[in-house]
Order: sequence, then C-alpha cells, then structure tokens
Amino acid sequence: MYAKPAPMTAPPVMSPQGSMGPMPRVGPPPMVGPPPMMGPPPMMGPPPMMGPQPMGGLGPLRPVGRPQTVPPVRVGIPPQGEAAPHINAARLVVVTLDGTEQGIVPLVPGDNLIGREAGGLLAEDGLLSSQHAMITIEPQGATVRDVRSRNGVYVRVPRQQPIPLQDGDQFCFGRIILRYEARATGPAPGEAGPAPLPPGESIGQLALVVGRDVDKSLFPIPLSRAGVTLGRSARADVRFAADGWVSGVHCQVADFNNAPAVMDLNSSNGTYLRIRGVHQLEDHDALLMGQRIFHLHLSA
Repeated sequence: MYAKPAPMTAPPVMSPQGSMGPMPRVGPPPMVGPPPMMGPPPMMGPPPMMGPQPMGGLGPLRPVGRPQTVPPVRVGIPPQGEAAPHINAARLVVVTLDGTEQGIVPLVPGDNLIGREAGGLLAEDGLLSSQHAMITIEPQGATVRDVRSRNGVYVRVPRQQPIPLQDGDQFCFGRIILRYEARATGPAPGEAGPAPLPPGESIGQLALVVGRDVDKSLFPIPLSRAGVTLGRSARADVRFAADGWVSGVHCQVADFNNAPAVMDLNSSNGTYLRIRGVHQLEDHDALLMGQRIFHLHLSA
C-alpha cells in the first residue's frame, strides 16, 4: 500500500536574524490618486525694446517691407499736377551705334528737352549740345525740332522710299555726312576733284561734311539724273571701304520724278536726314543725335 502523503506546509521564511518564521501577509497596494491639476503657464510679456548699441555692435532690427519703386528720371517739363509717366507711356530707348541699349528716357506730355543739360546718360555724350532738341508730345502725335544744336538732329528715312533733297540738305550713313548742293561747282580752286557735269545732265553734287579715312579727292561728287550709289563694297559707285558701319551698297542719290532724292537701299544701320524746322514724328521713328540713336515709342 502506498504511504499517505504528508500535508503541504508553507516554506519557511528567514527572519532578519536568520531564524525561520512564518511568511508575513502582503496586503493590496495603496490607492494612488490623480496627479495634481496643472494651471495655465504664466503670460509672457513683450520683449524689451533694444536701444542703440555701442559702436561695433548690432543695431536694432529694421522691419523688412516691400521694395520701393524708383520713379523714372523726368527729362521733359511736365504740366503742373501731372503724374509720373507709366512704363508704357511715350519714351525714347537709347542705343549706341553698335546697337547696345543704354537706357530709357521717359517723355511727358508737352515739351521734353533732349541735351546734356537734362543730365543722366545724356550728360555723357560730348557730341550732344547742352540744349540739343525739343520733342513735343501731344494727343495728336509727336514732333521734334532742333534747339541750337551744334551737330544737328537726324531722322532715319524709310527703306526703299525716295526722300526729296533740297539745296543744303545733309544726310548721313555710317560715320559719313554728306551735303547735297543743287549747283554743281566742281572742286574749289587749287583742289583736286571730279569736274562738274554739263548743266543739262547734272542735278547737283555731293560735298563731304564729315568722314574719317575718306578719300577727299572723290569730292564733290557730280550727280547725273541716273544718280550714284554709295556703299562699302566695290559694287557701289562711290566706295567708303574704311567705314564698317556702311553696308555694301547703302543708299542712292538720283533724280526721282524730276527731283533729287536720297533712298536707303535696305542698309543694316540706316540712312538719316538732318531735319529742318519742326518735323512730325511717327511711332518707332529713330533719331540720331550726338553719338546715340533714340528710338521713339509712343505707346506700349
């Protein structure tokens, strides 16, 4: 027969002194209450104002706003109370002879003085007179007149369109300025040059006003009714080979409809006629004054 198992007893517990004693009863853990309520954080006041800093330190920060618009320089004489011109208003786009754009001269309604006296980029041109020209902007259009200039005001002529010449008219192409003379006198006494044509065949002559590296023995150039072509290549009747601004066959002076006239032959840099009196301007006309070309824009 199997032996009856002994009853189970609790394992002995070691007392602090090492003796065995009964295991103490462990009660339930104490109740933990909710955490204390947190109040709102204290309000922060505005940061102290920064006063001037000592030399060498950082000064107070400046607020960054929208960039300011610098109004254009006004060259003309605006009517009283008239607002600053808009970018799409009448203006002159200024370029050098090689086509480099240099800036814009805004034009206001009324008179606009063009010259070194106006200041800005116009003051840099030694060939521009102090008071060179006056451009007038009116509701019906624009005009230009010479104002005591030393070197004149020239307007680019349309291509392939004869422009009548009067005695004493000057026109330029490249760096050449010629003067039309209705009376063919031939060269001055003691000077070399071609002889004038017979009166029935001649419509005048061309005299040289300005021309660097130009053969002066070519002048005055006698003009027949068939006329002459002027240019840089050997195809032209009168050649200006040293002027790089002149096209191969640049322009022609001839008798058109029984009147002497100059005509641009689709040149690259244009032919310009010196104005007399008040000249009516059109949108996109080009003016040669001093050493710059002024392109007129009357609208956007």
